[in-house]
Amino acid sequence: MAKHYDREFKEQVIQYVLDHPDLPYTQIAKQFGVHDTTIGGWVKSYKEHDDQVVDVKLKMYKFDEIKMLNFV
Repeated sequence: MAKHYDREFKEQVIQYVLDHPDLPYTQIAKQFGVHDTTIGGWVKSYKEHDDQVVDVKLKMYKFDEIKMLNFV
């Protein structure tokens, strides 16, 4: 099972990436203990969603399940 990082942690990592554009994701990944592709995905999602951190866990549900959970 994949590890789930909370929103605050993701925001902290993303902000660090944005504040240090000269650093490679591999270096930042080692610092925060997260895989570099995970960081890349968070940053990409953040930029694609108007600078908002998206909880990917919600995307794992089918639409009908989300409706049942009252997220829609």
